[in-house]
Amino acid sequence: MSSSTSPFLDPNRLLSVQSHVVSGYVGNRAATFPLQLLGYDVDVVNTVQFSNHTGYGHTNGHKTTPEQLDAVFKGLETNGLCRWSRCLTGYIPGAPALQAVGREIEKLKRRAEAQGEDLLYLLDPVMGDIGKGLYVAADVVPIYRQLLSLASIITPNQFETELLSETKITSPRTLLQALQTLHSPPYNVEHVVISSIPLPVSLVQKLGLDLTSSSSAAPGRYTSLLSQARSSSYSQAEEGKEAKETEDEDEVLVCFASTRPKQGQSPEEGDINTGAMPETYGYALPTIRGYYSGVGDLFSALVLGHYKDRRSRSQLQDAAKEEKEEKEEKEETEEKEGGSGRTLERAVSLALLGVQIVLLKTHSSTLPLNNDSNKNVEDLDCIPSDDELDKEDKKEDSKEDADDVEPLKRPARRARRMRVRELRVVQERRALMDLADDENEDGDGGWKGKRLDWDALIREEEEVWR
Repeated sequence: MSSSTSPFLDPNRLLSVQSHVVSGYVGNRAATFPLQLLGYDVDVVNTVQFSNHTGYGHTNGHKTTPEQLDAVFKGLETNGLCRWSRCLTGYIPGAPALQAVGREIEKLKRRAEAQGEDLLYLLDPVMGDIGKGLYVAADVVPIYRQLLSLASIITPNQFETELLSETKITSPRTLLQALQTLHSPPYNVEHVVISSIPLPVSLVQKLGLDLTSSSSAAPGRYTSLLSQARSSSYSQAEEGKEAKETEDEDEVLVCFASTRPKQGQSPEEGDINTGAMPETYGYALPTIRGYYSGVGDLFSALVLGHYKDRRSRSQLQDAAKEEKEEKEEKEETEEKEGGSGRTLERAVSLALLGVQIVLLKTHSSTLPLNNDSNKNVEDLDCIPSDDELDKEDKKEDSKEDADDVEPLKRPARRARRMRVRELRVVQERRALMDLADDENEDGDGGWKGKRLDWDALIREEEEVWR
């Protein structure tokens, strides 16, 4: 800690480095406002400046060059503004730009350590997804691996987890292997949050994460919204009833939050009997079938915003306030008893609840249009379906070479689809603010998860996930 009465790092300032769109909610647009609602003063560096996200089918704008990124960081450094206590990085296109950002993160970490403090860094390694593959250059992958050692928390999806760990996740054992790789040298990531892995309902039930279970059921404040969201695009939120009534087994998205074993107990030194396994929680999530961009960006921002460890708690308020110090001492004692895994579990549970509420309300907002069968497709504000080649598009495809086809007709209609699916981040601000209140309560207000029993899971190793 610096010798002055105030910490060197500003506890209320946060740096977010990721994409920007003029219209819509992805990247910095999805992260900034929710973090501000949680009380953070967010400084943003935009790695791209686009008109809208790429799901619209047509996007204009430009990428920020490495030289431009260096210039922005240099200006901030010259003016003494690089004193963030937290940092979030997301989509960064291209290896040179990622290297530029990496150099700055390393510099920020060194500067904080020189003052006896620590920068809390959440790395969202945005690289690709299952079924889509890489949507960044291949030379980005090894650079992300180099950055892992700087990160306090990472939030990859399954595809990105497999890339970084070089482990195909097909079973409980391979999931454990991937987590151990990321928790161990040379990466030493303290917290790994795999945002989503699709699993068969039967396996989710075997893991004890079934939404029919009281220990992992969706919270009441979420289920109370379900009456607004009933449609064929929605399933498995209310006690998993739909999944049980169908012969074909559905998949459920599961989030895993894992914390590195305590110091002195590295993952590779332990086995399933020693207790030196990572502390891992699982969360079963409802299925909303639809194309919604920015969900991962919102999730990562909320995880970082809600993560409160002893280091950051002691800085969140003025240390001179005796009442705050007394409260922080109590919280520090509770954390020592619960461990850093419990700290991560709390942050992830609150983040998941916030994301799921926003997603459900966004989905619900499309339903009135979907139910109006008296309107022509062109008269609708949106078409809440991911079948981009719907009946009307197929009609136009058959007339593709005809002179009377308007060239912008289909892109404009697709844009209306995408527009209505933009996350309702602003409209649901009250729900996001309520999550901040939950941080100060002893109640269990987040999305319910369950700690995994690695011993039992490995013993059933023959169960293949996919």
